[in-house]
Amino acid sequence: MDKQKLDEQITLLGLKSYHLQDVEVNSTDDLIKHITESGILYRTFIQHLTLINLRKHLTESNIQPEDRLVDYFPKKYRKNSWNSFRENFPLKAPGLKLTRFAQVLLALSIIGFIYLNYLIFTEGLEIILAIKLAGLSLYPVFVLLFVTLGVIMTFGANRLPAKTVNDLMDQVVSLNHINLLSHNKVALKTLLTQELDEEGAHNMS
Repeated sequence: MDKQKLDEQITLLGLKSYHLQDVEVNSTDDLIKHITESGILYRTFIQHLTLINLRKHLTESNIQPEDRLVDYFPKKYRKNSWNSFRENFPLKAPGLKLTRFAQVLLALSIIGFIYLNYLIFTEGLEIILAIKLAGLSLYPVFVLLFVTLGVIMTFGANRLPAKTVNDLMDQVVSLNHINLLSHNKVALKTLLTQELDEEGAHNMS
């Protein structure tokens, strides 16, 4: 393979020539081999992949690793925009987290559920008898608690999982570490090949 094409492939994967100055790279297979054998090159590639996919999703070519995610994912459209990014991202990406308020509600709901069960367990017959005499039922209470938990988990998750793009890239590396580097690194090799094919075809069109 000629040097110019090889340099283009190195750039497509987010690497610089100095990343490979201590190894011999004469073909695409050599390039993939060195990336799969180097923790630094692997990490650099995954970080680059995260960044270019963010740029594609946001149609924002100037977004940089030090930028704050909150500037690109406003609260009003955050849930739909973030879910769309995760669905189209070729790797696992972290989901939105519960807001502080939702975390407080969740904690209170769990405490209430535990306390209610504690009362039933310690003074079960008396409480059940008193409720029956009053013509009431514990069933709606349990239903309300579970519905509350469901609402909190569904609608309370609207906090970004990372402060900056760089933080997100690090999380993506960690989330996909086992999957990409296990089973003789087949998943990583496949991903590298796909990126070279897709980006190369895109640049030619």
